[in-house]
Order: sequence, then structure tokens, then C-alpha cells
Amino acid sequence: MQRAFKTAGVFLAELFAAAALSLTTPVNNAQTPSGGRAPPQAIALAREAHEAKRAHAAANAQGTSNNSQTGPHGIMYGGGPIMLGTVNLYYIFYGNWDDPSKSIVEDFAKNIGGSPYLNIQRSYYDGSLKRIANSVRYAGSTTDNYSQGPTNVNPALVVVDAIKSGKLGPADPNGVYFVLGADGVSPPGFLTSYCGYHGNVETESSTPMLVNYAFVGNPGFNGSCSVQTLISPNNDPGVDAAINTIAHELNEMMNDPKGNAWSNANGESADNCAWTFGLEQTAPNGSAYNVTLGSRQYLIQQNFVNDGSGYCAMQWPAPVPSGWVYVANANSGKYLEFTSTEKGAVLEQHTFSGNFAQMFSFAPVNGGYKITSRVSGLQLDVRGGPAATGDGALIEQWPFGGGSNELFGLSAPNTQGYGIITAFNSAKVLVVSGRSTADNAPIIQWDYTGVPNQNWKLVPVTPNGALEDPIAKDLASPSTSKAGFAAPFTVIIPATDEVTDWNHDAPNRPDAKPGLRLGSGLRPRE
Repeated sequence: MQRAFKTAGVFLAELFAAAALSLTTPVNNAQTPSGGRAPPQAIALAREAHEAKRAHAAANAQGTSNNSQTGPHGIMYGGGPIMLGTVNLYYIFYGNWDDPSKSIVEDFAKNIGGSPYLNIQRSYYDGSLKRIANSVRYAGSTTDNYSQGPTNVNPALVVVDAIKSGKLGPADPNGVYFVLGADGVSPPGFLTSYCGYHGNVETESSTPMLVNYAFVGNPGFNGSCSVQTLISPNNDPGVDAAINTIAHELNEMMNDPKGNAWSNANGESADNCAWTFGLEQTAPNGSAYNVTLGSRQYLIQQNFVNDGSGYCAMQWPAPVPSGWVYVANANSGKYLEFTSTEKGAVLEQHTFSGNFAQMFSFAPVNGGYKITSRVSGLQLDVRGGPAATGDGALIEQWPFGGGSNELFGLSAPNTQGYGIITAFNSAKVLVVSGRSTADNAPIIQWDYTGVPNQNWKLVPVTPNGALEDPIAKDLASPSTSKAGFAAPFTVIIPATDEVTDWNHDAPNRPDAKPGLRLGSGLRPRE
């Protein structure tokens, strides 16, 4: 008797559209799932060709983010739930996993929470403006010794069985269950149509619950789901490649668990940055990595930042200079200043003076920045408290109490050094009221539109303070580029003809049955 179960996920229409597509060819045909190795030159050429194509796609996509399927930050909120509070991460090791390989993925799960990388999730919020927490807890693991064989695996059913057996405790509504396939576990479509995917499945119990799950496979030395097939940061190319896919699916499950929260025309958040890694460094063994978590180094893709015009990065908010800074407006060339030390004083813009009233510091607190005035020792605050979410609310100074109206985000700077300062409580940005260029103009919060009076530059204070306006030379050519974009942080969006090859669901996954809604997947490299 066949067991009945329900799955759910995202992009139902794409599931059927994908069924008509032919399978994607792996990057290098010399690499096989059984462990064949391609020559290093072939790998290098494949990667160069891939990066060139992505750069071409990015050039073609410039100016296309503000369409009916995106919001002001390049991605749109569909009204659905996100994962709030601490996310509990569970692993189901499917197949033959040795202890060293397990430790690589377990260390990732134990250290991803609280990292600058995962803090990108703090840029996402729900309809009540509640933000995702930078909090993931490794909640445990279990094993499954090929209960469904190596090639005809139904990951959703693996999750249902693990929960029903009690191996992972009761079903967790704030959990994410990863089925991790060992090397050689190859469900239909793996390595040709997908590297991993996520969705939802209903548990078998007296009170059924819909839980979040993902399948992530081990590509071994196959380059279609990896950029490093010969050496990798942890000396296990297949597992290191799987870590990249885990990061992709975890990001998407947190801000789009049911497929109706955050997405755009290219798919979900991580789909916009698939196979882009930002600044890479060289590990002792000669491999590339871009993040250190705990004692390990990993190469994981960038994620999409829901701030500024939207961009791919490895952290959010953007890093700031240490010590005191002046904060200059791109439209007026004037600087933030408090003319009083009293609490409740309104933040204004003024011509550069270089005194303490124009100096501020940015300190990380709860995933954002606490911004302190040097002249008063008080912090920036959206007047009216956390509930002050409307356009026009004044920015004042007040003793810090930890409220969301006292925390601010900062987008990566554009090519002239200007970024966006965002209030956590409202998701609105700091602007000069009325686009004024005059002294004494107050600073308020407003919806992001990308105009210059919403752009700010942080200029480090020199040891003795500045004697003249440090950015006066910029005023001859004020920034007109989109705030949030900079050379190291440029968003890369696939061209329209690539979307069908990258972000659709696999048509022949074992649980891709007619009428079922399934999670989006990380596509193989082209």
C-alpha cells in the first residue's frame, strides 16, 4: 500500500514550466558523479567562462530590478510568513557518512548563527515589520541507512519517518530539516537539474504539522554543483560543495519558508546571488574561501541584501570605520548635527564645522547599529518609539533603551561612498526633509526611493579633527548612482534567458508529483 503524504513549497507555476525543459548539462562533461576528475585547466576555464557569463547577465539586467515583481530593494514581500526567533536546524545523514565529513557540516550548523553572514537575514521582515533574528541553533541529527536506496530517495518521506520515529524529537514548527545525501546518493535530477531544494511536508501524527525541509546532495568531484572539485577548504570537495548548498537553502527557508514571502522574478533571495562569492581568500591548502565560522573556513555564496537597491554581499549592515565619523548628505553636501545636548533634540543638517556636534559613532547591537552623538552621548532614535513607522517621523536623540526605533542598518556604499541608513522599526530610511539643501533642515524617515537626499557618506574623523570640509570636492559631481551598490558588492541578476536554466524546480525529483507544491532549488552551474 502506498503511503500518502503532503508536501508544499514555492513557485507552483514554475514546477510545471520546468517539466517542459531539458536537463541542464554539467559544466564539464569530463567530471562524472562516480568521482572522475577533470584536469585543473578545464576547471579553471569552466569557472572563467561561468563568471564571464554571469558578468554579461548582470550587465544586461542593469535597470530592470524595479518591475512589477520587485519592491524598492529589488525583492518583494508577498505577505506570507517568515521564520522569527531562533531557527532550529536538524540534519538527517542519509547513506554512508563518515565522522570527519559529518563534523564539517555540523561545525557549520553550530557556528552560522550570530555570524555577519547570517545577519543579512535581519534585512528581512514580515507585514508587522518584525525582523528575522540572526539566530540558528544546531538542534541535533540522526542517520538513515539507505532506507529508500541510493537513487530513488524521497527526501520528504525521509523527514516524515525521522520525526515519526522520535529520533529528532517532536515535530518542530520553527525547525529546518536537512536531508543530507552521502556521496553516491543521487535522486533523479541531482547534479543535472538541481544541487538542492527546499519545501514543506506534513508530518504523520494525530495532529499533523507542516514542517520545513531541504534536500542537499554531495556532488563528490562533479563540477556542476561545485566550484572547487580538486581541493577545498576542509579537504573534502564534495562536502564543502554541499555546505554552499546548505547555506543557499537555509537563507531561503528563513525568509521564504512557504513560498509566499520574499522573492522576485529571479526566484527567492539566494537565487539572485547563486554562484557568486564576493571577495575570496586563499586557504593554507591553496583552495579558496570567503568566510570563517568557528575554526573552519568555507566558500559559500553571497546572499541578497534587502536594503538600498538590493545587492549581493557576505554581510549586513555594511562595515563602518572605527571611531568617530562625520555623516554627509549626497544631495546637500551638509552634515548631520545636533545643536543641543538635550534628549529629544531633533537631528539636523548643517554646513561643515568639524566640531563634536557633527561627530557620531556606529556600534553593533542586535544585528544593527546604535548611533551615538559625541556632543551629547545620546543615541539616534525615531521619535514616537517602535510604533512610529510612518513617513515623516523625526529623528531625535534619546538615551538608548534597545528599541527597534533605536537600531539602524547601513547599506554597502556606492562607488562614491554613499549608502542608505535604515530604521529597523519602520524599514524606512533617513532623509533630509523636503530635499532641502539649507542649514537647520530636520532629518526624518521616509520610504526608500533612491534619490540623493537619502544617501549618506561616513567620513572618519582625523585625530585632531578636520579643519575643512573633507568631502567638498565631491559636491562638483554629487552621486547619482544607486545607493547600495559598490564594486565589491554589485548585485548580479541572471538575464531572462538564464532564469529557466537556474531557478526552476527540478521536473523529475521523486516527490515532484502533479499538483504538489515544492521548494525552489539551487541550480547547477552552467
